[in-house]
Amino acid sequence: MRPLLAAGPSGISLDGFEATGCIESIGVHNVFLRAALEFGWLAGLALVALVIGGWRVVRELTPIAPEYCFVAAALVYVATVR
Repeated sequence: MRPLLAAGPSGISLDGFEATGCIESIGVHNVFLRAALEFGWLAGLALVALVIGGWRVVRELTPIAPEYCFVAAALVYVATVR
């Protein structure tokens, strides 16, 4: 939590965490946390809003065709694992 607060609203720049982190050359493995740290809080919130908006659209389309179920599963996978 401390690095997120220290990053501020403008972030610490691209790959800035790898240079200033606890372990040398190890980056953040959570895409949402990485966006908030490196590009600022607004970018982190924008990414979360983008994923939630995409989820809402895909969720409404899943009863229409089974292909949309695959898209929904892929979105959940990318949002949680990557």
